[in-house]
Amino acid sequence: MAMYKKTGSYSFLNRWILALALTLVALQGYAQSYPLENLSSPYVGWGVSQDQTNSINLANAWKIFKKKRDIIVAVVDTGIDPLHPFIKDNLWTPGSSNNKATSDNFGMDFAKGRANVNRPYDSHGHGTHVAGIIKSIFPDVKILVLKYYNPEASGQDNLNSTIEALRFAVKSGVDIINYSGGGPEPSNEEMAILKEAEKKGILVVAASGNDEQNIDKGTFRYYPASYGLSNILTVTTHDENLKMLPSSNFGPYTVDIAAPGNRIKSSLPY
Repeated sequence: MAMYKKTGSYSFLNRWILALALTLVALQGYAQSYPLENLSSPYVGWGVSQDQTNSINLANAWKIFKKKRDIIVAVVDTGIDPLHPFIKDNLWTPGSSNNKATSDNFGMDFAKGRANVNRPYDSHGHGTHVAGIIKSIFPDVKILVLKYYNPEASGQDNLNSTIEALRFAVKSGVDIINYSGGGPEPSNEEMAILKEAEKKGILVVAASGNDEQNIDKGTFRYYPASYGLSNILTVTTHDENLKMLPSSNFGPYTVDIAAPGNRIKSSLPY
């Protein structure tokens, strides 16, 4: 999106690179493969289908998949449906018993006007959709839900909420931060937090945006994608035929990779 409402829009452009990142991070020693029937789940899209030529080769990746430890992904987005059967068992909350989510504590809500900070319900759908895609790639993933978005808030308020969420993610020691939003204005405070994440080795998967612009150019920069930090992986999106979507931002310097992002199936709030 072009404005700092930071909804992340429904092109899903950075979620599939998160899938790749999860595979790379976790391919370090596991004794079993996940059932390939998982790829036929009603919550799994063509981007990982065994029948789609231009999908991520997840079936073969799972054959050599090895896990040494848990991987925690902070989803900075619109919240979550904590009762959704596909993702409810993957929710992770620091400080709770065994870091497991409960009905009273399934993440953090930093959005302005929040009613209960430990209940980041998703009234939009985007965050639940993102979480489902992550789970479809790595069934054992631990998901820390951090809500920043309030549709009634100003762009600046949503940016402030984003900064709080990012700070909490870094403090919690997550492995990956998935952030589908962005905007044209940089923030020194946001960049400082992402630099701290860089020092800690936390990967930040960032959207390139959906403004049909070359974000290598100064007047079209898109943040946080354009901060230029080594831990930021910026993603644009392609369709089933490996053709970049017309709405997607691009830039050979800023954008790192294209990933599936058209007609993506996943979980949505009940």
